[in-house]
Formats: sequence, structure tokens, C-alpha cells
Amino acid sequence: MGWARLHDLFDWFVPTALRGDKGPHRRARMFVAAHVLGPPLGFPIVAYLDWLDPGPRSVAPLVGVMIASFWLYPVLLRLTRQFTLLALLSGQHLSWVVLFTSYHYGGVGSPFLAWMLVVPVAGFYYLERRLILRTFVMALLAGELFAYYWLYASGYSSIPLVPAETLAGAGLLSIFCAASFIATLSLNYAGVVVAQQAELEREIATRRETGNALRTAKDEAERLGSSFRLLFDGNPIPMWVYDIATLRFLEVNDAAVAQYGHSREQFLTMTIAEIRPPEDAPRVRAVLDAMSTAFNRAGIWRHRKADGDEILVNVLWHRLEFKGCDAALVAAIDVTDQERAKGALRESEARLRQILDTAYDAFVSADAEGRVSAWNAEAEHLFGWRADEIIGASLADTIVPPRLRQEYIAGLRDFVETGDSVGRRLELQALSRDRTEFPVEVSISKMPGKSGPGFNAFIHDITERRQREQAIRDSERRYRRRDYGSRPFWHAYLRLAFRSRCLGVRSLRARRQAHGGHAASRRCADGGCGRDGAATR
Repeated sequence: MGWARLHDLFDWFVPTALRGDKGPHRRARMFVAAHVLGPPLGFPIVAYLDWLDPGPRSVAPLVGVMIASFWLYPVLLRLTRQFTLLALLSGQHLSWVVLFTSYHYGGVGSPFLAWMLVVPVAGFYYLERRLILRTFVMALLAGELFAYYWLYASGYSSIPLVPAETLAGAGLLSIFCAASFIATLSLNYAGVVVAQQAELEREIATRRETGNALRTAKDEAERLGSSFRLLFDGNPIPMWVYDIATLRFLEVNDAAVAQYGHSREQFLTMTIAEIRPPEDAPRVRAVLDAMSTAFNRAGIWRHRKADGDEILVNVLWHRLEFKGCDAALVAAIDVTDQERAKGALRESEARLRQILDTAYDAFVSADAEGRVSAWNAEAEHLFGWRADEIIGASLADTIVPPRLRQEYIAGLRDFVETGDSVGRRLELQALSRDRTEFPVEVSISKMPGKSGPGFNAFIHDITERRQREQAIRDSERRYRRRDYGSRPFWHAYLRLAFRSRCLGVRSLRARRQAHGGHAASRRCADGGCGRDGAATR
């Protein structure tokens, strides 16, 4: 069993409260080791005495029981957690065993009195740095020895159980065992002292390193302070430092003075709420309370310059300690032009969306893989799919007939690579949500994108046109089979054309009514209808 496993065994008896401090932990472990390994050193003496005094009057078995009872102390330490009290009791226990054995074997000249030296040594080791307790142990030892001598001097000596001359061998054995026990305690304590010395050396080295690190940090802080000053004052981005508690400016750079029009002296008399419109000022404290202590993006804020003009700034800030105050370093980037450009872009996109939503043709936009990215109202009406349902879906899986999907995928690949079909009108077959096929006319334009080229397509339902064309062809065949002798051919042709025109007008009116009349209503709302509704006619 190695020393590490022995230490683990001894530590099992040491209370958890003593393991937190290395000094008491080591002394408690030494206490457990002494009481586990010490009794076997006393058993040879008991055996020798029992061999010298085998009679019924022998007290050797009782001495053996008293020595074996030392094994109870580690258990009591784990149960009671009273290390100091048990250390004192253990010393008294040893004194009583030694004096009891000496009283019956040898008296004041007993060779077993050498074990009394173990008591102060053990007390010194167990009760380290406790002068009062050490003095108490020595006083008890002196009192017990005095009482023992007084008993013998007063004639209360015991009847010798063994002749004095036969105790010579037992005396040598007793001295050897006592010396071995003291040596064991001394070696254990020497290990404790060495460990403490090593810890002290490590602590000295750590403090030396800490001192060097502090000096280095101080030098670095001074260097960084000058660098910060340079980066702060010469930074082209408006920056300032303000006190979080009072919101008052503590420092501003030249860029802030130039952007806002206040002098540095004026800034230092103001708070950060004073460079904002009055209606935004109450929000400042609420936003500050909600922000963390790390780097923050406060977002876009309205700021007011000295001449009253408002600008939009993107505010970034970081908390720090500045001149003993809990402060924040702020960078305010002017994004007025960018935000106005974004607003104009949003308005343009809204107008484009309005135009596309009011168009008579379906509008579809997709990426290079055929995933839908835009879908107007007419596309919803034509195909039956709502925009929120089809955005991100594949055109091949939704509006292309299954029998044509492979051909569509190959054509899409060629279109992306070569741009073929751009600007041409194609007549294709499409599929509605209810799985109905119908003919459409498609006009495609190529569109660059971040993930590759895409395309825009205007799609027009040509079902009615096909029906009119078929009706014309059918009528022509019927008229060719008839006898045209009774009426001129041109009369029949005009009649056929008039019927086709009426059919187209009725179909267009039915389609507008099914569409909800929304386009006509918008034109009327914009002033596009005449007084008599001529636009609808």
C-alpha cells in the first residue's frame, strides 16, 4: 500500500471542516496515523510482560486493552469533529496507561516511564502554535509525575509482580518502542514542516511574481493611458465619456466638438440628455438601466446639434472607470445620409410592390435554384398559392406539371449559365394548386443576386386566347364545309370576327369580376375612370 493510499485512508477519518486548511488537515492526519500505527508498538511490551508474569494476578491483559483502546480515537474524531479535545484526552490516556503499568511493574524505577516523553512530544505536534494548550499539557504531566512520586514516597507502592532484575529486557524493549513511536511522529512532523516550508517558498515566489506583474501592469497602464489619450482625442469618430450616475459629460474629443457645434467647455457643463430632442430624453435612463456592463450597441438615436439641426447617429458604448467614476465611453457615428437612403429605398420598394400587386399579369421572382422569392397578388389568384405559403418553395414542385419537371430543371440550368430565353415570350404549360394544367405566356428577365443569378417572370394566362383561336379555327372549318353561294364569304367572315370579339369582351369582364375588380377600383380611385365609366368599357 503506497503512501498516497495510506493518506487517503487516514483522510477518511479527518472531518471535512479540517480539510479546508492545510495546517490543521496535516495535524489531524498525523493524529490519525499515530493512533492507527502506535498501538502495535505497545503490543510487544504487553506480550513480554505476560510472558514474565503469566499468573492470574497479571495486569498485562488489562494494559493490552488500554493500549488497544487508542484505536477508538480516529473513529471519535470522525464522529465528534473535536480534534483539540481528543488530542488532550489522548495525551492523558497515554499518561494513565504508562503510570498504571509502571505502578505494577517497577515503581518509580520502572523502565516504562520512558513512554512519558511521548506525551509532551505528541502534544507539541498536535497542538502547534497553541502556547496555552501546550503549557496546560506540561502542567498536567508535571502534576501526574509529582502525584505518582508522592504515592511511592508515602508508602503506597504496589507489591512487585515481577522482580526488578527480570525487567531489564522489558525495559530495553520499552525504550526501543517509545523511541520508534517518537521517531515516527518526528518524521511525520518533519514532512509537515517541509510541506509548509515549500508552501511558504511558493507564496514568496507568488508574491514576488505578483509584485513584478503589478509593476508591469502599472507601466502598461501608463503607456495605454497615453495611447488612449491619443486615440481618443485624435479619433475621427465623435466620442465622449460621461458619468453614468449623473449623465454629465466628463470628456469629449475634437470630432464631437466639430459635429455638434458645442465647445469643449460647453460640453462639460451639459448632460447627454441635452443633445437629444426633449421627447427622447426620458428614454435615456431606461435604456441605460437595461444595458449590460459589457460592450453595447445602443442603436440609432436622434441627436440635436447646437444650431438645432437633428441628425441620426449609431451609438456604441462601453462601461469603464474614469477619474474614479463609473462611466461609459461612447462613439456616435453619423448615419443620417445612410438612414435617409434606406428610407428612400424602402419607399421605392413599397411603390414597386404596389405596382406589382396591381399588375394584371402574375409576377414571380426566383433564385438560381428555382426557389420563390417574390409572388404578387395576381400570381396568388392565378395559381391558388398565397405568398406566405410559396415563398421559399420550389417552382418545380408547385407550378410545373410533373411530366415537365425534368425539362424545366434542365432549362433552368441552361438559363442560369447562358441567359437563354431572356426577353423572349414563351408559351408553356403551368399547374395550379388544384392540379389543373393551363397554358401561360411567360416573359423572363435575368437578375443578379448574392447567391448567384436569379430571374423575374411575368406570367399571363392565355387559356381564353387559346379558346378564341380554337373557336376561330373551328368556325373556319365549318364555313369551308358550307355552301357560300347564297352569301358572300366576307359577310360570314365578319360575322365570325364579331362573335369572337364579343366572346373576348365577355371573358375579360368575367375575369375582372372574379379578380374582385380591384384594379378597376384603384384606377377609379386615382381618377382613371371617366364620368360615364368609360375606362371599364
